[in-house]
This record gives sequence, structure tokens and C-alpha cells, in this order.
Amino acid sequence: MTSRGLHGSLAAVVLLTAGTAHAYRTGGELPELRGTERVAWSTSRVAYRVHEDGGPGVPLSTVRDTAEQAFGAWSDLECASVVFENRGIATSRARPDDGANDIYWIRETGLWAELGLGADALAITDITYERPEGGDWQIAEADILLNGAGYRWARESGNPDEPIRSLRAVLTHEAGHFLGMLHNCDVGSDPGAPACGAMPGADAHVMYPGYVGPAHYALSTDDAAGACFLYDCAVVGCPADQTCTATGCAASCGGEVCAPGEICGAAGCYSPSCSGSDCPGRCATPTDCAADEVCVAGHCLAAGLRDGDPCSDDAECASRACSAAGYCVATCSEEVPCPGGQECMRDLIAGECVPGAGVFGDQCSESAECSSRLCLESESGRSLCTRTCSAVSACPVDHDCSRVDGRDVCVPTSSGCSVHPLQRPVSPLLILVAIGVIILRQRPWRTR
Repeated sequence: MTSRGLHGSLAAVVLLTAGTAHAYRTGGELPELRGTERVAWSTSRVAYRVHEDGGPGVPLSTVRDTAEQAFGAWSDLECASVVFENRGIATSRARPDDGANDIYWIRETGLWAELGLGADALAITDITYERPEGGDWQIAEADILLNGAGYRWARESGNPDEPIRSLRAVLTHEAGHFLGMLHNCDVGSDPGAPACGAMPGADAHVMYPGYVGPAHYALSTDDAAGACFLYDCAVVGCPADQTCTATGCAASCGGEVCAPGEICGAAGCYSPSCSGSDCPGRCATPTDCAADEVCVAGHCLAAGLRDGDPCSDDAECASRACSAAGYCVATCSEEVPCPGGQECMRDLIAGECVPGAGVFGDQCSESAECSSRLCLESESGRSLCTRTCSAVSACPVDHDCSRVDGRDVCVPTSSGCSVHPLQRPVSPLLILVAIGVIILRQRPWRTR
């Protein structure tokens, strides 16, 4: 059971004062979310999808590549413990309550207007915030909506006077909203924010509410400070193979903590930009590595779990790939096929090999019949293959992420179910956790 709150444009209270050392603003300043200092994602890994249609002037491949570049501007910050993962293609219209984080183009002028958006608005980010009982507000879902009705687009374009808008600049700005940033100032419609005219150089920041083109490809120092405040590794933690340091998450090699930008190899920490003999632990084939190591993407890495073993993080697997279903998988591409009996799912940025067993939604009688090794038994007696879910790996439309027999799995809406992991005996049990939900729309970014 959930309670719904406001869904619409919102204004924020003023935080900037004469003694404030920064100009960035975050969701904790919104009156609806007062009481939570850091309003951010509850996980350091956040998944998103790109709609299959692409946009006017920018095909799907361009949108996907540009989205990676835009999100990367924020996740590449050494002081911020957050990673954005492209989890494939969306095939339906973005909705604020479908459990997925989508980038979606609106091509109909009437539909854009129905959302309460003016023709000068380039994009907007809808964010769903939730507060578990007794907890703090956090981001539960975010959708980026782009104006495909009133503008022509290109991956990169020139100054604001040109008729074609830069997708890279706009997505970098919207990615900031996606992770919890607000506009740094107001150009006239948000009385709660400081006036942009009173802030010299306000348009030098990515989170400025007006379009200035290529100047917003790179984050300002203040933009970066806001992201690092929200995703300080001392608060949100680091991936399993990294350690939190004063400058952010750093790779760990045994007892050694690597310098910023270095990764862990067979001979210790090294820079991935090295070459030749300067690169310890490089490999071309598995035989180039020690017996207790595996060759992954040209590097000798410590061996981990085998393909098919349950996992919770990429670092646990020998292949360095933990699937959304929660088990280790081999990686693949057009050049590198999967082992026999497995299929390469190339709708993902990095292809994953899926066992040739039942896929999500197929009927099953036991867990071995499902590639996820999870068979969900419904009250009607009809059992279906399901998978695990989380804030990073959302369920499809018409499915809820529910706690069933001790695991978070995708359950068809309004079903009472039990899940059979690895054929262990189970009892039908479904736990529903009450949370508060507010869906808010970040103010649109407008052309100047």
C-alpha cells in the first residue's frame, strides 16, 4: 500500500545566503522533502533505459551513446560514489509509476502541452521520491522527457542562437536532476530560488536553468561539489571491490588502496592508460595469467564465482558480470560468442550470455527450468519464471518488486505468490511494506 502525493511543477525554498560557500541546490531544499539532508538514490548503482524510437535528428544509437557521455560526466567524479548503468531499451512510454528510469521523447505538441510545458521547454525530469516508514526521503524513480515536437536535435551543436539543440548539453543537465540536483538559480518562474541575475557567472554551471549549448558539456566546480555532497562515499558506501577515501572510492588490491584513477591488476594498482611493460597484469589469453586468476577485458584479475553462481555485485564473478537476475554470467559481443547452449543478449551495452532455459514470464514447474533459477508459484496454480529486482533493476510494467520468501522478486500485479529458488522448499509468503510516495517534476530547462 502506498500513498500518493504531489505530481507537478515545483518550487524550492531559498538556501543561498550571503554567507553560503556554494551555489548548488539539492532536493533536500524542497519544502515537500524537508527533514532529509541528502535526498538521493539509496544505491550507488542506478539503472536507466533509452526508448527504442530515438529522437528527431538523433537515432537510438546516438541517444544511447550521448546518454552514457552525459551520465558519465557525473559518475566520473572521483569524490562521488554513484554509477549509472544503461540497462537496455524501453519499448513503452515512460510513466512515473512503472518502476523504470527512462529517457523518452515526446513528439506530439499536444501531449507536451498536456504536461503543462511551454513550447520553449527543452526537457524535464519527473522524479518519484519515497520515504520508507521511519526513514528518510530518497529517489525511487526518475524519467527524463525530451521535447521532440518543437526542436531539431544533434548530438552536439553550436551556440544557443542555432536552431539545432545539443542533446549532449541537455542530457548532462537532466542527468544532474536525475541524481538529485536542482537548478542553481531562477530566471523568473520559481520564487523560491535565488535570482539568476543576482548571481554573476550563474550560466557557467550545468545546473543553470537556461540553454547555453556546448558550455554545459563539462561540470563546473560547484556542480561537482553538489554531486559529491549527495553521494559522499562515507554516506552511501562504495562497490565491494573499492575503499572509501578522502577523495572518493578507490580500487583495493589486497591491502593496498590504489590512487585515484588506478585499477587493480595481478601485480597491484596501475593506471589503465599505461602501455607495454608499464602495465602489470595484462593478458591476451587465459594462459597469460596465474592459475588463481582469470583474463577479463585484457587484464589478469583474481578469480571469482563461476558462471551460474548467485551473486550481488560484478566484482564477485570471475567474468566480472553479475546479471540483473542475480547470478554470474559470461560476457559476449558480435566478436565473442557465448558458450554452447547460451544466447547473447545484445540489447545491453555489454552483452550478457543467458542460459537457454525459460526466460522471464515463461511457465515453469521448478527453478531449473528458468534461466534466473527462480520459479514463481501463484495462487492460481500457474507458475512463471521471474527474476530478482531492486532500485537498480526494476520490474517490467504490470509487475511489482515484492519481498517473497526472503527475496525481492518481480511479481505480477495483484498476485499472491511463492518463489522457488534452486528447488529449496518454500512456504507461500508475501510481505508488503508501506511507504510514502511523492512524484515531483523538476522545473523544465528552457531555451533562452
